[in-house]
Amino acid sequence: MRKALLEKKWNYSWILIIIITIIAYYPVLKNGWVNWDDGGYVLQNSLVKSLSIDGIRAIFSEWNVVGNYHPLAVFSLAIDFAIDGYKPYVFHSHNLILHLCNALLVFIFVSKLFGSHRMAFLVAILFSIHPLHLEPVAWVSSRKDLLYSFYILLGLLAYLKYVNTNDKRKRLQYYGLCMVLFICSLLSKSMAIVFPVFILLIDYLKYRPYNKKVLIEKAPFFLISLIFVYITFYTQNLEGAIIHESQLSILQKVSIACTSTCIYILKALVSFQLSPFHPYPFQSAENFPFVYYFGLLIIPLLFVLFRYSKNRILIFGSFFFIVSLLPVLQIIPVGRAMMAERYTYIAYIGLFIIVAFYMEQLAKRLSDFKVVLLRISQVFYLVILIIITQRQTAIWKNGNSLWSAVIKQYPNDYFAFFSRADYFVKAGDPEAALTDLNKSVQLYPHFAKSLNQRGQIFNQKGEIKSAIVDFKKAIEADSNMQKPYLNISQVLGNNKRYKEALNYLNLAVVKFPNYSAAFLNKGVIHEKLNQTQAALTCYNKSIELDRNNGLYYRYRGVFYLSKKEIDLAILDLNKSIELSKTDGISYFLRAKAFEQKHRYTNALKDAQMAKKYGNKLDEEFMAELRLKAK
Repeated sequence: MRKALLEKKWNYSWILIIIITIIAYYPVLKNGWVNWDDGGYVLQNSLVKSLSIDGIRAIFSEWNVVGNYHPLAVFSLAIDFAIDGYKPYVFHSHNLILHLCNALLVFIFVSKLFGSHRMAFLVAILFSIHPLHLEPVAWVSSRKDLLYSFYILLGLLAYLKYVNTNDKRKRLQYYGLCMVLFICSLLSKSMAIVFPVFILLIDYLKYRPYNKKVLIEKAPFFLISLIFVYITFYTQNLEGAIIHESQLSILQKVSIACTSTCIYILKALVSFQLSPFHPYPFQSAENFPFVYYFGLLIIPLLFVLFRYSKNRILIFGSFFFIVSLLPVLQIIPVGRAMMAERYTYIAYIGLFIIVAFYMEQLAKRLSDFKVVLLRISQVFYLVILIIITQRQTAIWKNGNSLWSAVIKQYPNDYFAFFSRADYFVKAGDPEAALTDLNKSVQLYPHFAKSLNQRGQIFNQKGEIKSAIVDFKKAIEADSNMQKPYLNISQVLGNNKRYKEALNYLNLAVVKFPNYSAAFLNKGVIHEKLNQTQAALTCYNKSIELDRNNGLYYRYRGVFYLSKKEIDLAILDLNKSIELSKTDGISYFLRAKAFEQKHRYTNALKDAQMAKKYGNKLDEEFMAELRLKAK
C-alpha cells in the first residue's frame, strides 16, 4: 500500500521535469544562427520558404539536403519560417518544445516498461538536462535529431501497447501505428534504422520467445530499414560526405568505434571536454594513436556480459546504447568528426536505465538515513549538470562563440580555424578572417577550402598574385572542388588575362559538365574576346542547366542589348525580373531596352523600380524619360 502511494506521488513528476528542463535550456532562446549547416538547412534552403502543395511536394521529392533525406525535418523548419521568417527564436523555441516532449516521452516509456515512476523520473531528468544533450536543442540544424527521437519514442510506446494487448483487432492497430511512426522517424533522420533492434530488445526484456512468428512480425521493419540504408548512402554520396579512400585499416576503424563508445560511456557520468565538434586526433593512418587499440577490450567485455549476465535490464540498457550508436561510430568514415555529442541523444536512454535501476536497487538495501544521503547526492549531481548545461548554451550564440569553443578544446584543428574565419567573412571582418585562415593553412597546408577562402580575401585586398597562388594550390589540393576554378578565372578575367581565365573555365566544364556558373563565366570571357557565337552558346548552356537563376537571364539580356537585339533582350530581362523581383539592375537594363524601343512609359516605370531597389540612376536620364513619357 505504501509503495503504491509513493508511486502515485511520482505520477506528477512530469511537471518537475518540464520546470527543470526549462531552467537548464531557456538561454538558447536568445541565441542566433551559426555557420555550421544552418545555411544549408534554413538560410539558403529555398525548400523552407513555402508550405503550399507544390512546396510540400518539393520538400518530399528533394533527396539531398546537406547530404541527407529527411523531409519531415525540413517540413518542420518550413513551419517555423511560415510563423516569422528567419527569426531564430521561433526555430529555437520549436527545438526546446520538441526536447520537452521527448523528455516526457522518455518518462512515459520507462514507466510503462518497468512499472516504476521513480526510476522513470531519474532516467527522464538525466536525459533532459545532460550537457551532451544540449547540442540537438541549441543547434537549429539538429532538428532532425529531436524529431526522429520523438517518433522513435512514440513508436516504442505503440510497440509496448502491441505487446501488452491481447485483443487481435487492437494489436493490428498498434502494429500499424508502430510501423507508421517508425517510417516518420526515418523520414526525420536515417539513424532510426536501428528501431527494429529496439523492439527485439523489448521482446527480450518481456521474455517473448524469438520464434518464427515473432521474427516474421519484425521482417517488414528490417526491410524498411534496409531501404533507408540505401537512401542514406545515396544521399551522402551526392554530398561527398562518405570518405571512400580512407587510409585506415578495418582494425583501426573498429578501434576508433570501440574507443568512441568508451568515451561516450565516460562522458555520460562525467561531462568532460565538451565541444560542438570533435575532430580526429590524427591526420593519417601512420599517426594512428596506439592507445586506441585498447578500446577493442570492450568487445570481449560485451560478449561476457551477453553470455553470462542474468540481469536482463543490464543487457537491455547496454545493447540499447550500443545499437543506437552503431550507425555513427565511423566504421564507414563520414565527415571530419570522430564523434559527436548529439549522437548520444537516444543512446544514453540505455545507460540511464542501467544507472536508475542500480540506484533503486541500492536504495532498497540502505537504511533510511543513508537513503536520504543518496537522494541528496543525486540532487547535487543533477544541479551540477544543470549548471554545466546552462553555461554551455552560450557556446551556440553565433559562429564566433561556437568555433572559438572548439578551438579552445582543439587548438590544432585546422577546420575550426577555417570555420571561424568563415564567420568573420560573413560578419564583414576580413582581417580577423585572414588571421584564422593563415593559422588553418599553417596547420594543414592542403585544405582546399582555407586556401580558396584566403585567395578570395587576397583578391579583395588587391593582392592579385597571392590570390592566384592560393587558388592554384586549392585546385591542386582538391581538384574536385568547383569554386577555385571559378574564382581564379574571375581574377584573371578582371585583369584582362582572358586566355588564362578561359583555360581554367574549360578545365572546370570538362570536370563538372553541369557547372552552370562556369558556363556563364565562359560566356563573359568569350564576349571579351569578341567570340560572339561561343559567348551565346555558353549563356544558353548556363540557362539550360539552371533555368531558375535570374542572373543568367540578365547576362544573356545584356549580351542581346549589346548586339542590338532588343526584343530578345527584353524577353530575357522579363524572365530575370520574374525570378528575382528585387533585382534593380535588371529593371535598369530593361528600362534602357524599352527606351530603345521608344516605349518611354515602360522605361520610366522600370527606372523608378530600379531606383527603388538600390540603383543610383542619373537624374538627367530620369528627367529625360519623364519628358518623353508625357
